[in-house]
Amino acid sequence: VIVTGCAHSGIINIIKKAQSVMNDDRVYCILGGTHLINTSANRLKLTANYLKKINLTHLYAGHCTGFNSACYLQYELKDVFKPLETGLELSFNF
Repeated sequence: VIVTGCAHSGIINIIKKAQSVMNDDRVYCILGGTHLINTSANRLKLTANYLKKINLTHLYAGHCTGFNSACYLQYELKDVFKPLETGLELSFNF
């Protein structure tokens, strides 16, 4: 599970760093900001494709994802994408 504030350094860079630090390629959930607000269509497409490639199970995207990017991710990632909302409670069983 990767928790971000606002992913200024890039959500893909954060994922790769977490995988490196943990010496594990599995990413179950990303929770937080993806910093995709006002991003280019090309970068958004590349990001969605990368998230599909790593077999992400849950993406709870926060404020800095941006409305348009969130809509695109929801379309592309269907059951994986969920908006991050105030008061959301999550429980993970591994």
